[in-house]
Amino acid sequence: MSMMIAAMNYTHAILLLLSNPVLGWVTWHGSTQRDDLSNFATVATPHQPFDPDQNNIPENHTASPAGGTIDILRLLNLSARTPGVAQVPGPILNVPAFKLRPGFGLVQVPNPSAVTSALSSSAGFTLVFVYRQHRKSLGTLLSVHAPGRVTPYFQVASNLRTGQLVLHYRLTTDAKLHQNAWSLRPAAQYVNSAHPNSISTEPVRRPGGLGWTFVHLSLNSSTNMLRLQLDCQPAREQPVAGSGGRGGARALPGGLVPHMHVPDDALVYFRQEPGFKKKFLGSMQVAKVYPYATTQHSDWTCDGYRLVRQTQ
Repeated sequence: MSMMIAAMNYTHAILLLLSNPVLGWVTWHGSTQRDDLSNFATVATPHQPFDPDQNNIPENHTASPAGGTIDILRLLNLSARTPGVAQVPGPILNVPAFKLRPGFGLVQVPNPSAVTSALSSSAGFTLVFVYRQHRKSLGTLLSVHAPGRVTPYFQVASNLRTGQLVLHYRLTTDAKLHQNAWSLRPAAQYVNSAHPNSISTEPVRRPGGLGWTFVHLSLNSSTNMLRLQLDCQPAREQPVAGSGGRGGARALPGGLVPHMHVPDDALVYFRQEPGFKKKFLGSMQVAKVYPYATTQHSDWTCDGYRLVRQTQ
């Protein structure tokens, strides 16, 4: 019925156009300008970019997260216009990487309570870094300090002088500064699989720190085990100081179980300690904190020798 009425209106407009051009054009134009779009099955909407952090939490996390993913680079609002920063190509496609020059001074992370809460989460935590570091340098990746204190409560540092990734942390059960360390050197069986979907033709890691390094460090709070996946090598686990390791956390005398001690009012520093100590020199593509433990990064996976973007 509506189509018949529209046809009659159109015919009427044509007749008027022949007899009176001005009046006919006004009638025809008005008949075509309708606000009702109900006859259309779909309405086009702007394309929304894919945000991997909006995906569901991976199935292999140990517990429901206490909050969302914390992207340190996004919190710092890094871009090519940031003083002391230059955008460079990285091993992961469609993700910006930034070269941090010595003059870059934006090192104190805004909203530090989000990071401290994640690190002390009852579900454990996961730290993910993808970086390329200057050779034979000692650089801080993330460091947590009480205001006015240089000694950290929690710190992850990449030491290419000794070839180690070093984790310093404090526990709720004592006042000591504990340390775990893992070798950053490639394993003997570390070989290239030459997968056709590899992100880069360059290996993620070369001896001596010439390439990009992929660090995935997590704490399983149910077992008090620290788990490091370096590049695409097999994961390596170490117990938290004072714990029994796999099979459950060992209670200390008095029934206490060690947990990470990170004060809520602590300050969080990226790439260096307070006072410009242990400054990281190089490029960074990923710096994220997750308030739960996962055995695999939710955005990327490993295929032999290189990082591969997940397509599922």
